[in-house]
This record gives sequence, C-alpha cells and structure tokens, in this order.
Amino acid sequence: MWAFFEYYKSGNAKWTIVIGIFAGFAVLTKWLTGLLIYLLWFFIKVYERQDKVRLYLDYLTAFATTVVIAIPWQIHIINVFPLESVYEYNLNTRHFFEEIEGHAEIWYCHFAQFHIQYGFIGLFTFPIAFYCFSRDVKNKIYLLFFVSAILFIYFLQ
Repeated sequence: MWAFFEYYKSGNAKWTIVIGIFAGFAVLTKWLTGLLIYLLWFFIKVYERQDKVRLYLDYLTAFATTVVIAIPWQIHIINVFPLESVYEYNLNTRHFFEEIEGHAEIWYCHFAQFHIQYGFIGLFTFPIAFYCFSRDVKNKIYLLFFVSAILFIYFLQ
C-alpha cells in the first residue's frame, strides 16, 4: 500500500515496478491475498472513471512485474513437487469455502489476540501510524478503499 500511495502522489512510473515487486513477494508469502492491491486499484480507476486503455498501462506494468516474480516459483513447485503442490492448492481453495485446520474462530479473533501478536507497543504504534497515514491521504476515498481491504483481510478470510 505504501508504494501505491507513493505512486499516486508522485505519478512516477518507477513506483509501478515497486508495487509489482511488493505484490509479487506478497503472493509468495500470503498467496492470493497478495493480489488484493490490484482489486483495490481497479476500483479506484473505476471510481475515477479511467476508461481509456492507455490509462491502465501503469496497472498492467505493475501486474506484469508481479507475474514475473510469482510465477517462476509456482512452475518450480509444480515440476519438483507435483503431488504436494496439488494438495496445497486444493487446501488453499478449501480456505474460501470451509473452516479448516482448527481455525473456527469468532469474527473478532484478531482483535482478541492483538496483544499477543503485536505486544504492548502495538497498542500505541498502530493508532499513531494510522493517524499519520490518514492525514497524508488527500482524497479520503482512497483511505476508504484501503481500510476496507484491511477489514476484508482480517474478517472475511
């Protein structure tokens, strides 16, 4: 998200590459959740009524960078570990439709475990970081999109 906001503030195309790199690493670590930035970016483009193909070049550049980073690993694990990779892909798909691996938690479980995950210091750093972040965003609709994404990640997964 940081690289995305830097891109929107500056308009400098180098940030699209950075967005793609970070999203590619996110896919490698958090799987498809790493692509959420593209869904939000698409909604912002629709909101801004950017309907010309050339206005999507930045979007496509970032996405192509993500593909270049994430796809080689997927090809590698399919070739080297075919049975294990099929099992893991199926397990990841089941996450969308059922509670698995003993993760039948209440909807606010992330808040209930906040002090365990982030410690006492998190109680202070997150509100301060959110304040600084929201103060820097000129168009509040962007803030709404990204706060919605965070809520989506924590509550609907």
